[in-house]
Amino acid sequence: MLLIGSPKAALSGFNANAVTLNNLASPLPVRPGAAVSISWTFDVFDDQCPTCTTQLVTGLGGSHGGVCAFDTNADLSPGVAGSETISVNAPMTYGTYNIVVELHHKAGGCAEALAAYGTGTEVLKKNIGIIHVQPLLVLYEAGVTTGNIGSRSAADALCAANLPSGYTNYRAFIGYSSADSIANIPANYGFSSSVAIQSPSGKYVANNWADLMDGSISDRLQQLDVVSSGNVAWWSGVEASDGSFIDGVTKNCNNWTSDLDTVGGTYGMTSVAISTWLKANNSAGCQQYLALLCVGD
Repeated sequence: MLLIGSPKAALSGFNANAVTLNNLASPLPVRPGAAVSISWTFDVFDDQCPTCTTQLVTGLGGSHGGVCAFDTNADLSPGVAGSETISVNAPMTYGTYNIVVELHHKAGGCAEALAAYGTGTEVLKKNIGIIHVQPLLVLYEAGVTTGNIGSRSAADALCAANLPSGYTNYRAFIGYSSADSIANIPANYGFSSSVAIQSPSGKYVANNWADLMDGSISDRLQQLDVVSSGNVAWWSGVEASDGSFIDGVTKNCNNWTSDLDTVGGTYGMTSVAISTWLKANNSAGCQQYLALLCVGD
C-alpha cells in the first residue's frame, strides 16, 4: 500500500486487507459513472491516543461513500478489526483513479470526518485500489429463442430491444458465416477490440476481444450476470473456441432459419468458464429454446 502522511502515521494507522472492487481484484476497468462496490477488511490502531475517536473514510476520485468505515476508539496495537462494503460512482471523465482511505481524529465524529475528506487534514491516507474509467463493451442476454432466429438484422433487433441503459450500439453475439463470425464482430461492426468486456451489472468478463476469444473467460456467464440463472446454454454459431465459423461446416440451424429437432446448431454453455463456454462439444436440436447473447457499447 502507498502510505502518505505525517510522522503520526507510525503511532496511528490501519492495515487494509482483502480489498475487492465489484468482487474483483484491483485494478478495475469501469465505464464513466458506473457504480463501484468497494469491500475490504482492516485493523485500525492508535498507540498515541487509544482513547481518542478515530474515523476511517473511503472514497474515490475525491468523493467519499457517505459513511465511515470506523468511528470509535482504535485502541493500542494491534487495534480493532473491522470491515466495510460501500458503493461509490466512478468519475465521468476517462482516467485512472485511486480508491483512497483516510484516517481522521475528529472530535465531532463521522460527520466532521466526512466533511474533512479530501481537504488534506487527515492523519494519514492509503491508496487501497485503482479503477480505470474507460470505454467498455457489454455482453448481455436478449432472451431465449429456438434456432429459428432469422437474419442478422432480426437477431440484432432482439438485441436492440434488450440493450442495457447507457449503451447505444448493439449486435447479436452469434456467427452467421466465415465473414460474419463472432471472432470478427469488432472489425465488421465498429466495436473496439482493445477495451474490456463486462456484464450489465459491471462484472468483468475479459480484458479485450482477443482475451474473450482465447478459450476462457473470468467466470461462468451465470455468475457474471450475463444470463439469467435458468439459462444453461446459448446459441453461438462457432466452429471453435476462437469464435471462428467455417462455411458449409459449422452448424447454425440452416442459417438460423430452422426450429426442427432434426437440424442442429452449435451452442455455448453458461455454467463453465473454459473453452466450452463458447462452443460445446456437440450441437443442440434447433427446436430447443436457448439464450441469444448480444454485445454493445
